[in-house]
Amino acid sequence: MRYITLTNNTIEANRQGGAFDDGYKLTFQNNVWTANEGDGFRLSNAYELALNEEQYTANGGAGAVFDAVSLMTVERAAFNHNRGAGALWRSVQDSDLMRSAFTGNDADGLKLTGRNQNNRIAQNEFIGHGRPATSGLRLSDAAVYNRITDNRFDQNSIGLLLEGGAQSPGNNRIEANEIANSNAEGIRVDASSGNNVFAKNTLRQNNGTGFYFAGGRDRVLENRIEQSGADGIWLDGASGMTIQGNTVSDNRGSGLRLGNGAGNNRVLENHIAGNHEHGVRLEASLDNRLAQNHIERNRRHGVLAQDVQRLTLIGNRLLENAAWGLYAQNVAELDAQSNTIQGNNLGGLRFQDADGVELEGNAVVDNLFVGLRSEGSQVWARRNWWGDPMGPAGVFEGRGNAVVGLDLDHVLPWLPDRPQRVVRSSVSGQILDAVGPGETLALDFQDRAGLTVEISDLGLDDEGQRIPMSLGVILLAKYAQFQGLSLPPGSVALYHVQVGGFDQGAVQATVNLKDISNETDFKALKLWLQTAQGWVPLPGGLRAGSERVTGELLASQLKPGLIALAPAGTLTSQAPPASEQQSSTTLHTMEVAQAVVPTPQGEDLSLLSLSVFLLLLGRKASRSPNRIYALFKRN
Repeated sequence: MRYITLTNNTIEANRQGGAFDDGYKLTFQNNVWTANEGDGFRLSNAYELALNEEQYTANGGAGAVFDAVSLMTVERAAFNHNRGAGALWRSVQDSDLMRSAFTGNDADGLKLTGRNQNNRIAQNEFIGHGRPATSGLRLSDAAVYNRITDNRFDQNSIGLLLEGGAQSPGNNRIEANEIANSNAEGIRVDASSGNNVFAKNTLRQNNGTGFYFAGGRDRVLENRIEQSGADGIWLDGASGMTIQGNTVSDNRGSGLRLGNGAGNNRVLENHIAGNHEHGVRLEASLDNRLAQNHIERNRRHGVLAQDVQRLTLIGNRLLENAAWGLYAQNVAELDAQSNTIQGNNLGGLRFQDADGVELEGNAVVDNLFVGLRSEGSQVWARRNWWGDPMGPAGVFEGRGNAVVGLDLDHVLPWLPDRPQRVVRSSVSGQILDAVGPGETLALDFQDRAGLTVEISDLGLDDEGQRIPMSLGVILLAKYAQFQGLSLPPGSVALYHVQVGGFDQGAVQATVNLKDISNETDFKALKLWLQTAQGWVPLPGGLRAGSERVTGELLASQLKPGLIALAPAGTLTSQAPPASEQQSSTTLHTMEVAQAVVPTPQGEDLSLLSLSVFLLLLGRKASRSPNRIYALFKRN
């Protein structure tokens, strides 16, 4: 059967409607297939077909059945109120279904079985398939490489369903669809062979879960999931998933739920806000990673982890949740780095019966009660910012968030200010040691940074209390020019200094010079401080025979600014204000944040090093059990 056109007919009240086999270049237009006892229309073993403005209505079976068909275009068709599916596709390939309506069929709106591949289903409506276990669109068996875009699903039992059979759907792209008011899930994936992409869909007011996944290895990208009757996204044992860039808000369950062995999933860059339970709920799951998510204003915890193994949280923002930012119970191997946990109503972090918890580089600030509570747990919280240069409050002195249930050595060292996310090319190291009053702490990083740090002559403050000291230094070696920063005339090096936490005491800065051009006059080099009045030379100079240039300055002079290494007489010299010449007795924190090394002749000055000595001047108390801690901040 070839080159046949059938137009403007009504085929009704037959035992079967029309049946066409072995066709080529067939056209059907403006026909009505209705009230037949069986299927309204059947087409098999055909290719290069056009079906325009056809109606398949109120038939006793499916509205239309397409079997082993390829290169077909169905446009502006209506598949309404049939007792079977609106349309049944069996092994349809390379075909288009466009701008058609599927309404009120007793089974699915459209069901794909067998091997359906390389089809495009776009700009259709699937409405009112509300019987239990039916769906607007069902992909079964080997439905692969299909593109489902810009469709509207409304008032179905399940909006879009992927299920297994002899095989499972895979490599399909489901994009820019609107799925609303489903009796159960908006999108349900019971089985997947992987690599399905769900992108830029809007799922709104579905009575069950927005997205449900029991399959795995699919990607969920940039969707909006809101006002679901249960969880926004539920990974029910699904593994190998990527959940990225989604907005998940105002769902009556949790925003994202991972359970029943869900593992090796990546949850990245999502905005999870205002959900009625938790932002993210993990239960009986393992090897999952949450990174760069914004989890805020959820009505319980930001992240709840129960019976979880190997959970990683990096760069997330857990903000203003009604309970804890992170609540972990019976958890093993939890690694949290560079997260911001702020403004949560019960506290920042809580661990119960947890082992192997590592917290580093996080900002835990402004939570209502405590920053961290540990109950029967093994927790190490080092190099975190607690909202105050003095560190956490509670069992410690200071004004940061309270830490309860951890010994001091599990929290030290802490950061002296909020960790920065921007990392420039740099070489850095860490001080992870402590000394007592009157002792000297010296660490040599010459092998990796050309850097020596010494904190000497330590003691107690005037009230006999220990002084938590923090020191952060980054030496940017092999840096020819700092963008947008003009260098003083004749300078050999320029350092950008940032300070927090102290305004009394004295500092001795020392630069060790190695491998600098022989043309440099070491004897003329001095350290200069940039103030509002200009460049001020610091007392000190070259140490004879040591190629070490020193400068002494008061803590009150150390405001954010520049220190230059340049020959005497090349910069404008002014005496520091009288208020900056007063001696003092206490010292808390200094941070040398960046060093810039100009190399006009392309020389490698990577061995230029900066040494910073923190000196405590004045009276020392006699108490000795206290220990002074120092931190080399990682940036």
